[in-house]
Amino acid sequence: MKQPVSLNGKTVLVTRARAQASKLTQKLEALGAKCLEVPAIRLQDPSDGYRAADAAIAHLADYAWVIFTSANGVEHFFARMEAAGKDSRALAGAKIAAIGSATANALKAYGIHADLVPREFRAEGVVAALQGKFSPGDRILLPRAQEAREILPESLRKEGAAVDVVPVYETVMAEENGEALRSKLEAGEIDLVTFTSSSTVTNLIKLLGEGAPLKHVKTAAIGPITAETCRNEGIEPDIVAEEYTIDGLVEAIKQTGDA
Repeated sequence: MKQPVSLNGKTVLVTRARAQASKLTQKLEALGAKCLEVPAIRLQDPSDGYRAADAAIAHLADYAWVIFTSANGVEHFFARMEAAGKDSRALAGAKIAAIGSATANALKAYGIHADLVPREFRAEGVVAALQGKFSPGDRILLPRAQEAREILPESLRKEGAAVDVVPVYETVMAEENGEALRSKLEAGEIDLVTFTSSSTVTNLIKLLGEGAPLKHVKTAAIGPITAETCRNEGIEPDIVAEEYTIDGLVEAIKQTGDA
C-alpha cells in the first residue's frame, strides 16, 4: 500500500467557487501544498429570478419527496424559504433525500436529518435507493443548479413520479485572468489541478480558451461524473476520488504517491 504523500513544494490549482475554496485549500496546505485559488465558476441567481423555486415553496405540502443534490442547493433553497417567511417546518410532510454526506450535513444545519442518503453519491444511486419508496403520481421536488444532468428527473419520471425541477442557483464562468493562468500551466508552474464538479472542468476550459494546457499537468476529479466530463474534454484524470466529497478528494490525492 502506498504511503500518504507530502505535497511539500507542489503547487495545486483550486478551481472551486471563491466562497467555497477555503476548505479544500486548507486541507491541501496542511499537506504542504501551495494552493493557487483561481475559481473557474461563480454562483449567481437563476435566470428565472427564482420564479419556479418560489412557486414550489408556496406548495411544499404537495410533495412526497424533496431531493437535494448539493450543499449549494440546500443553502440557496433555504434562503428562498426564509424570503417566503418559512423554515424547515414547511417540509414536515415530505421525505428528504440528500446526494452525498456534504449535502446531508448542510441540511443538518437547518435541523433536518435526511431520510435517505444513498450509498453512491450521484444521481444513479438516488434512483436505485428510491425504488419502492414512492408511488406512481407522487410529486417530487428537485431544487438544484440551473444546468445539471437530466438522468435523475428522467429516471424518476419513468418510474411514474411527477418531478418538478426548479433552479435555485446558476453556475457561470468566473471572471478570472485566463491568459495568466494559461501561462502558468504552460510554464509548468502548476503541479496538480483539482476539479470538484463538472462545471469546474468545462468553465476552466472556457477560461483558458481550450483544454490543451491541461493535458500536461496532473488532474484530480472529485468523482466519476467529473472524471467523465474531463474525458469528454480530452483530459484523462490522474486521480479520481472514490468518495465524492472534498475529504474524499484530498484522501485520493494523499494516497496516489506521485501527486
